[in-house]
Amino acid sequence: MNLFNMWPEKWLHFVRSALLLVWGLLILSLIAPAFGVIDLRPEICDEIDYCTSTSGNSIFWNIMLPWLLIIVIISHDFWRRICPLSFFSQIFRSLGIQRKIIGRNGKSQIASVNENSWLAKHHFQLQMGLLISAVTLRLLVLNSSAFGLGVLFILTLLASAITGWAYSGKTWCNYICPVGAAETIITGPRGSLGSNAHLNSPTKTTQSMCRKVPDTPNKPDASNCVACIKPCIDIDSERTYWTNITGLRGLNWAWYAYPGLVIGFFLLIYFTGPTGMSSLGYHYIDTSLYTYDSRLSTLAFESFLPAGMPFIPRIIAIPLLITAACTASQAFFKQIERYQKRALERKDANEPLITSIHRTRLLATFTAVNAYFLFKGNPLDLQGRWPNSFTDVLIVALTTYWVIRSWNRSQDLYQRESLSASLRRQLSKLALNLENILSGRKLDDLGPEEVYVLAKTLPEQSRSEHRRLYFEVTKDQFEQGNLDTLSSLSKLADLRNILDLTEEDHFSTIQELSSEFPTLETLKPKEIAGIALKKSAAKEAILDLLELSGLGSIEEALQTPRLKSKIDRLKYEFKLEQSDWELILDEFSSGSSLILSKLNSITIQIQNLLTLRQSLFISSEDRACALPLIQAINLTIASLLPNYSRLCQLLTDEVLDQLEVKVADLVATLPDDSFVYLDREAEASRWLNNLLLSAKQISPIEINIVSFEEALNSTATSYNLDISESTRNWARMVLSDEALAGPAVEKLNSTQGGRLLLSYLLPETVLECLPHCRVESWDPYELIDFGIDEICILIDGDLEYHKNINYLKIGSKPSCIIIIGLLDFFDQNAIRPNSDIDINASEEGCTGLIITYSSFRKLISSSPVLERKMLVHFSRLASAA
Repeated sequence: MNLFNMWPEKWLHFVRSALLLVWGLLILSLIAPAFGVIDLRPEICDEIDYCTSTSGNSIFWNIMLPWLLIIVIISHDFWRRICPLSFFSQIFRSLGIQRKIIGRNGKSQIASVNENSWLAKHHFQLQMGLLISAVTLRLLVLNSSAFGLGVLFILTLLASAITGWAYSGKTWCNYICPVGAAETIITGPRGSLGSNAHLNSPTKTTQSMCRKVPDTPNKPDASNCVACIKPCIDIDSERTYWTNITGLRGLNWAWYAYPGLVIGFFLLIYFTGPTGMSSLGYHYIDTSLYTYDSRLSTLAFESFLPAGMPFIPRIIAIPLLITAACTASQAFFKQIERYQKRALERKDANEPLITSIHRTRLLATFTAVNAYFLFKGNPLDLQGRWPNSFTDVLIVALTTYWVIRSWNRSQDLYQRESLSASLRRQLSKLALNLENILSGRKLDDLGPEEVYVLAKTLPEQSRSEHRRLYFEVTKDQFEQGNLDTLSSLSKLADLRNILDLTEEDHFSTIQELSSEFPTLETLKPKEIAGIALKKSAAKEAILDLLELSGLGSIEEALQTPRLKSKIDRLKYEFKLEQSDWELILDEFSSGSSLILSKLNSITIQIQNLLTLRQSLFISSEDRACALPLIQAINLTIASLLPNYSRLCQLLTDEVLDQLEVKVADLVATLPDDSFVYLDREAEASRWLNNLLLSAKQISPIEINIVSFEEALNSTATSYNLDISESTRNWARMVLSDEALAGPAVEKLNSTQGGRLLLSYLLPETVLECLPHCRVESWDPYELIDFGIDEICILIDGDLEYHKNINYLKIGSKPSCIIIIGLLDFFDQNAIRPNSDIDINASEEGCTGLIITYSSFRKLISSSPVLERKMLVHFSRLASAA
């Protein structure tokens, strides 16, 4: 489920800003109670004299924190993307002000946490220690101390900002933030509705991966990852989970101790309440009185035990009891782990230790989350028994679904799925008509096991193609951090069997990869993945700069001081070695492999669009409502051509001749209307036309045809084709047979001239202009009459011609449109001696679309194809005159 991952960064930037503002207002109300205008105190505060006067603590502990927990249960993707504290920690990075150190290459770079440092090795122990300390402070003071909670929030914000200045990336979130420890435990392999980063991710920015708003419009969010921690829960939570299942210090203890922390916390709150509460009909926790109890700050140094027993101050007793609760919980779940391990060993299960740890963690998290809401009560505070019961059942259902969804997951299954995803990506690049092989199904529709079956049953290919496929899959797995040189032989055995390759082929692949990545055998998998992430993000950033500036190569950009400074900053920000940085720059040089890759990507997009266009065009005779979609696809193709032409011009003729799809052949296949949209890109249009004129041989490419319904469905859902939302909406309406833009469009559908007019218009133009038009019909020889500030477009029939009648005829019978009233529209103050001549319908009668000047102006300005047709016919009339 990619719902939360796909939300645009610019939207969530606003959400984070709003949440940070709300948090700031809460802090203000805590520090300065005069600003707290909400009073949520329970009724019992009218009967006792130790209630605080502010509700800020209650708002945070009883509303904000439970909802944070619910969001994390649903999907860590969402919370990690909207967390206001994470947002605030990046303030210095957004300003370009961060601590720099001298790197191994002797040059300045932004500091990052060293993987061999104490913080990198013990960060989870630190985070869990801070979490236990925060819980202890809550019990002693912060539950009801508005000023203390406000000060803690301010110190936390300052600490996050300072950490963001001192270290790159999300160091605060990944290494220090105590909430991060709870998030890790609650998320487990993934949230209840979390996405699978390793399977069919629609974008490169998976889950809650660091990203930025793209510099150019109509592009997906760009990666902003600097690999501050490897592996990262923001990129792939399940990979992080399995990597750290036994390797991260303190994680297993903290996971098993977390239920004890939750249960111990609420039991200590309960025993803190004043005596006699139950006799008054109130519950210390249910009424949230503990967040208003002003006695807490004075109780810290009083004895925790009743009078007559040894004196142990609460400031000592509470930390000891919290630690004891955590220790008891850890021992309990450790025993459950041992029991499961013995049971799995009796069944000869694969990796019984890993499986027992995994399942025990699920049970521990399930216990902790449900214990929290059992003690805390309903976070919605609904009136009535049934609404509260429904919410309780919903939380139990979510956590139960989470356990069931993850119970049979394993590290081997994850790796097999990840390998199938890599294999799927490589199969999609093969020059095969896979849809015919799959009986109409798409490659993306196949499950992991089906992908393996497909690879095994493909038509016979050469051994070299099999080795190339194996090389690309292996490379992809190394870059994701799923392989190392020692384990790769066994982990890729199934793939070699499918492709009929030997171990010698594997070693040859590793040797070839080692020549491309000299550090392959010396670096750990997570280090290789980190470098790949930083290189990928740096490439995206450079590509955005080049596209935004209109330049095609890195050489041109480096000659511009402003762009050079931005590119140099990227080097510091992503902390790449000089050798890696030089390789990246080489990829953007003239004739580089990256340019070829980008050119191939655009070619595939254009081919897919041509398939949609041709399929819709064939069906448009029966479904004229599809005609605006054809024009929309023409526009989308045109939007790709300027960049396509710029990339082509960076390559030599020899390289262009080696392309699988020849440039001249592709350009010759393009619809003429696409070139109309290139008027504003005269340079691209001129280059493409010259290419056709100078081409020695042209063989237009063959276009595949799909069904009308499949073409409509692809137009409505293929987000990788950059089709506008109005076009998608139009395709959805056609697909569902909805009424399209009112009766005027329905009438256009039923006439030849109407169809011709629709074929010139874009969906957004139809939706904006035609609902305000009206359709009128005239009997034979009847006077054609309309307002002085209106245009009449005849879409059926004809008129009686007169030499002084000003009209424009586009097309030929039976498919033509006649536009009347253009002269008045273009020059309303002109003196026309024959303006009183009547215009009558022909002997057949006629039907016209009446449109106001303002709507017609919008129609022309947003319809370059119609405008071009009008200009062509005007020029012919002028020549004839």
